[in-house]
Amino acid sequence: MTRTILSVLAVAVSLTGLSAFGSQSGATRTTDSRTEEYAIVSVVQAGKKNFISTTIGSKSTEEKEFESEKNAKRFDMAPVIAELEKLNAQGFELVNGSNAAMGTAGLPFYTFTMKRRIN
Repeated sequence: MTRTILSVLAVAVSLTGLSAFGSQSGATRTTDSRTEEYAIVSVVQAGKKNFISTTIGSKSTEEKEFESEKNAKRFDMAPVIAELEKLNAQGFELVNGSNAAMGTAGLPFYTFTMKRRIN
């Protein structure tokens, strides 16, 4: 009996959550009602070929090549931090950062997700 009540309760909670999610979907919202804007900074480092790609909102991605300083520091992140600081000065806050190794060579790949409130 207790199991049946718990099962029914779990189904009711699940359905309530799904209907609430459906009612808040973007189908009825317009672009003008957005409250946040996102930016994504992606970094691929492949020896002397290093790239920073920046996407802000739905604008086209801007890609830049940078060279690490010619010293013992193989993976210099200063240009990446400069890009993040530039976005921060525009009102963006860091939400998430992640890294991975691409391919068999293990090339570093970093992604930084940022957001800012729209007034």
